[in-house]
Amino acid sequence: MLGKTLRLLTILFLVAGSTVFGAVAQAASGAVSAVWHFSDVELSSDSPALGDVESVRFTVVDASGATVSGLDVEATLNQPRDAGTAGPMVPILSTIGRELESPGQYEVSLALNQPGKWAIDITARNSLGNAQLTRVISVDSQPDGKIPDISDPVFLPADVWGTVYRLDPTTGSVASLSGGAVVHAGSRWWMTDTELVPLVSPDPLYGGRWELTVSLSNGLTGQPISTVDLGAIRASVFIGSTDQPAIATAVALAPDGATVYIYWARQLGQGWLASIASADPATGRVIQQRILQGAITADSTWAHLDVAPDGRQIIVSEQVVQSTTITGYRLTTLDAGSLATVDEYRRPDAPNDPLTQCLIPYRGPTGPVLGGGALRYSLCSPTDNSQDIALVTWSPVKGEVTHLTDLSSLSGANPLYVAGVASPDGRYFYAVNTVSQQIAEVDLSTGAIIKQTAFSAVDQQNPAPSPIDRFKHWLLGAIAPPARAGILIQPGVNIAPDGTSLYLVTPTSSSGHSAGDGIWVLDTATLHVTGHILSGQTIAGMVVTNDGQLAVVHMGLDGQANEISVVKPNGQSVVSLALPDDSTSVSGSH
Repeated sequence: MLGKTLRLLTILFLVAGSTVFGAVAQAASGAVSAVWHFSDVELSSDSPALGDVESVRFTVVDASGATVSGLDVEATLNQPRDAGTAGPMVPILSTIGRELESPGQYEVSLALNQPGKWAIDITARNSLGNAQLTRVISVDSQPDGKIPDISDPVFLPADVWGTVYRLDPTTGSVASLSGGAVVHAGSRWWMTDTELVPLVSPDPLYGGRWELTVSLSNGLTGQPISTVDLGAIRASVFIGSTDQPAIATAVALAPDGATVYIYWARQLGQGWLASIASADPATGRVIQQRILQGAITADSTWAHLDVAPDGRQIIVSEQVVQSTTITGYRLTTLDAGSLATVDEYRRPDAPNDPLTQCLIPYRGPTGPVLGGGALRYSLCSPTDNSQDIALVTWSPVKGEVTHLTDLSSLSGANPLYVAGVASPDGRYFYAVNTVSQQIAEVDLSTGAIIKQTAFSAVDQQNPAPSPIDRFKHWLLGAIAPPARAGILIQPGVNIAPDGTSLYLVTPTSSSGHSAGDGIWVLDTATLHVTGHILSGQTIAGMVVTNDGQLAVVHMGLDGQANEISVVKPNGQSVVSLALPDDSTSVSGSH
């Protein structure tokens, strides 16, 4: 509470100081601020609903009625000011506008993420003067069901199981989606959700039967598309549980979005028997299914499905778990069309084989080596010692490791905080220890470390942000009403779509558990620091959009990751918002 009060007082001081010092400077120079006003103001809707985007178009004219072009436009969504309101208003959203093709005509769009009465405050300015406009709107609490027009959505995992937030980085529109994983296939976004419903009361000794279904929904709207019903599955109950089914599942979509593949394994006694099915995601119709030959003897099994980039093969990775230790694996390559086995490697007792730990790396990431045939890479601990860290390139067809790049030189005293990202062209991998701040570039085709360096020796900060950007960043710490929803994200590394820059969020604590101070920008050609944007702000994590903007998750005053800003690569604000508890909620399968 004290921190928020101090922040508001500081905002008030900055605003007052800016006004006073601006007036003094203007008087000293003898300049007179231009008198402009808004005309031809049009709102896209007079009765907007929760989840809509309100667009305001207008013209700025001078005293003679001539249009004024080349202005910077900023807009905020605030609680309406009344007679008793004192001090600066605290917005729930701030954004920038754009000039249209006709000079002097502008447009600004604001996402309506909360219902109620709100004031849209717009300022158009340059060095000669400014014009201001306020419009009050009422936002209906019931969404109107419109399909959002979002070309480049960002999906952020919520801190509530089974929920993700869909963000439009252009407008700041945010919605909570209830379901499971979100994937992109066939030029659309899908949400997949697996559900096991007991058909009888489970028994710890004799197990039970569960209905297995996989639901698919629209990743933008949450609207259901289809449900794949795989029937009743008889299985044991996990050791130590009274009702949790000993069933493992995995789902993957073909790159063209035409087929969904579903894996499930059930335990009966000591053996795990696995099956796989293909289905039409548009209708839910099961195309074919088969049992994978031979049971796996284990206490548990973990599985993952991958579809080759060309869509021709499916890779089934299964880890054998005895007690709490991963002891071996089974690696199966299937023909995507017929589900016939192409190759299988069964090694249930191979604790020293790097693939035992690296087929499904908990550390991540893993993915295909582009241009490398069927090769895949994994950032993992190649032994059962979590202190070891390596980049492993492996062949699912041959069932062998082709390259193992030891990254122990990055580990230092904090090996658990080594993250990484592959270049967009699939040629290089950048491994980063976000705590010790060491980075290495690895050639994925050879496994060789090309260069390695520390990136924090010199803090080469970008020029200070503008007053309006500083003002927006301060507002992020005092956005009202209080936002209690949260985003589950970790500090780490991301790469620009063109592969020229790395963006790093490094924890400020040596324990690695805290958020970072701003975002470090590194040149991939040299691995040298070229900028430190949003310096002084507490950053929980970030993702890069397809057009190269940064969707940044900030830590709020309550310690929750519940504030979002979208900035350009140089740190300039595009839109800032709080994540409200009552953000537009749309359901997936259940």
